[in-house]
Amino acid sequence: MRRLKPHVLLCQNDHGAQEDRNRHVGDLGNIVADTDYKARVRITDDIISLSGKTNVLGRAIVVHEKEDDLGRGGNKESLAAGNAGPRAGCCIIVHRDDRE
Repeated sequence: MRRLKPHVLLCQNDHGAQEDRNRHVGDLGNIVADTDYKARVRITDDIISLSGKTNVLGRAIVVHEKEDDLGRGGNKESLAAGNAGPRAGCCIIVHRDDRE
């Protein structure tokens, strides 16, 4: 199994909530799963894009084991990754051409 690379920082901001001005590009908040560990999400964002400096194609979406404290935990790990614990699941963002 391949391992994900460390968190990529496209700017020097701290970890935060999606609506925070000071946040990492990929900080998109928490999701909630049902009792079968399934979650349906639709995320829209004013910073991430599919081209340019904040392009997320080829990057990972990572779900962590615990709730993200959104950089408000008062310690170094909170400002880096939200004290969200180990990675529980992930996927890679790719372009899919529905015309094929």
